[in-house]
Order: sequence, then C-alpha cells, then structure tokens
Amino acid sequence: MQACQNVGEALELGLKYHPISGSALNLTASLVSNQLELKISERFPNTALLPFFCEEIFCNILTFLSNMIGEHDDLLNVQFSYAEPQHFQLYRAFFDCPIPFNTSKNSIFFNIEILKRPLKSYSPANYTTAIRICEKTLDDFNNINHVDYKQRIQHLIEEYLPELFDMQQAADTFQISERQLRRILVTEGINFQTLRQNILEQKAKIFISQKFSMTDISQQLGFSELREFRRAFKRWTGHTPSFYREKIDA
Repeated sequence: MQACQNVGEALELGLKYHPISGSALNLTASLVSNQLELKISERFPNTALLPFFCEEIFCNILTFLSNMIGEHDDLLNVQFSYAEPQHFQLYRAFFDCPIPFNTSKNSIFFNIEILKRPLKSYSPANYTTAIRICEKTLDDFNNINHVDYKQRIQHLIEEYLPELFDMQQAADTFQISERQLRRILVTEGINFQTLRQNILEQKAKIFISQKFSMTDISQQLGFSELREFRRAFKRWTGHTPSFYREKIDA
C-alpha cells in the first residue's frame, strides 16, 4: 500500500488483499455523499474483544495516513457500536473528532477528497514487486481455504429438511454476504434454487422407491400440501409421482 500513488489506490489494494492479512475483522468501504466510510465487522463475533479490535484498526488507519500523506483534516467522525469505555478521553485525544458510541456500526468517516491525496512513498518499482508477492500469497490463501460450496450447500439443504434452508442461511454459514455467495455460485456455474430443487427431486425419487406414502414424502420434503409436491415432481420429471412409482415397480 505504501508504494501506491495515492490513498484511493492504496485503499483499493488494501481491500483486495485484506484476507491474507490474518485479521479477525472484515473491512468494507463505501461512498456516501461526499464521505468515504470504512466499516469493520467481526468475522468471529467476540463482544469482549470488539473495543480492542476497533481501537487497533482505526488507530492503524490514521497512523498510516499521517505517515504517508502528512497532516490533513479529512477525518470527519468515528462511530462505535459498543458503550463508551472508561478511557474514552483517550479516544477524543487521539481522534480529535465527533465520536458517538452505542451506534449501529463501527465505522470511520473521511472527506472523499482524501482518496486523491498522493503518498510520499510512491514507488512504481516497489509497487510491481509487492503486487506480485501479494497475488502469489492470495492464490495460496484461496487454495488452502477453498470451500466446496456446491457440496456444502447440498449437505446443508438435506440436513435441514423438512425445513427450508435458504440463501441467507447459507451465506451466514460461510460468513459472507448473500451477494458475495451469489457471485461465487455464478462463477462456479451453480444456482442456489436449482441446487435445492435437484436435492428435493433426488430425495423424492429415493422415498418413492422405498415405498413411502406420497403424504409422508410431501411432509419430509417440506411441502405444505400434497398437491404442491405433485406439481413440483411433475415439473422436475415430466411425470406424476404415481406414474413414476408404477414405472419403477414395473
């Protein structure tokens, strides 16, 4: 990041390579009107450590900026989701801006102009070398932490039956947003609803072959009415459940 040309470029790289930092926090950036918001959230919620995490990352961000761009007045305010700590005066002395506590999030806000500030340590040569190292590290990290989303989701859908296991529950399981999970599945050529329908079809065929009653099968698969199951099965196979049973019994 220190080799980048300006703060905006450094932020973009910081967000991209944040997973390999080993941080216990998720970091996101968004633009709201003329403000840049950097928001953090815990990957593994731990209320006792939250103040420490917030203090560390926000202080590191400001220290980095002070070292790389010098004096500036772009910091607007800092918000914390926890109660005001006993040492809150240290917060005020360090941040020197409005600091509300007990808010809905943990965020630090800057004037959007900060993204254009040039970095003192800009170095094209160092930048190229650093990017090459980060890309290699990120590839290794992704390979080590690869998740077989299709297999895991299929297992979870089956495990939750007859309850409906939805996209949001899957995203919560992987500790990512629903939007992120949807993008991942798209890149893998997978559709969540198609996966779920395939599981239901496979389970239905197994239950039919095992001589379960149609009512029991319907309930086991989470359908509220038998006729809904019949419609779904015909949509999957082109045949009614009764026809399918007759066919496999023949």
